[in-house]
Amino acid sequence: MFSSPRTTFLTALLPTVVFGATTRNTSEPFQLYVYGKGLGGFPVFYAEGLAYAGNPDTSFPGDSNADVVQFVNGVDNMWIGSPITKKTDWKDVTLFVPTAESEVTGVGFLTSNDTQGNSSIQTTGFSWYGQTAMRIEEDGTIDTKFTALQLSNGAIQLYWDNTSLGQIPVTLRSKPPANFVNATTSAS
Repeated sequence: MFSSPRTTFLTALLPTVVFGATTRNTSEPFQLYVYGKGLGGFPVFYAEGLAYAGNPDTSFPGDSNADVVQFVNGVDNMWIGSPITKKTDWKDVTLFVPTAESEVTGVGFLTSNDTQGNSSIQTTGFSWYGQTAMRIEEDGTIDTKFTALQLSNGAIQLYWDNTSLGQIPVTLRSKPPANFVNATTSAS
C-alpha cells in the first residue's frame, strides 16, 4: 500500500508532537496561573494547606501563612512549592491532587517532611504541554482535570475532577497574564 504525502507528513510529525510536548525549562522556578471562564490568570497560592488562586492578602487577610507559591520540579515530577513574598511557617511543600477513589477532591499541599501522603492523593507525574500544566498517570494517560470554585472570601479554590459544587474547568499555566498586576489585585 502507498500512503498519501499528507499521511506520511503527519506520521513524520508525530514524534515531534509527542516528545516535544514539554518545552519549558523544567529546572527553572515557576508560578502557576489559573485560567478559565471569567478567570484571567490568577496566581496559585497556599492557605491552610490547600491550593487557591487570587490574592491571598485580600482573601485571607489575617493569615500570615497565605502566600503565592513558587514551584520547582522535584523527584518523579513532584512540584515543590515555597512562598514567594512573605516569611511564612511553611516552605518546600509538595503539590497534590486526589486519586479517583478519594473522598476529598481539593488540590493541596503536603508539608515538607511528607512527600508521599497516603493512598488518597497523588504527588508525582506533573508535567507540561508547552506552558500548560498536566499530570501523567502511571499508565501514561494525560490528565488536565483541574476545576475551580469562587468562594465568598474572593479566593478561587482548586479541585481535581470535581464539578459537584458548581466548579468550572480551568487550566493551570506557567504563563502570567498580560495584565498581571491587575489580575493579582482584582481577585477579591
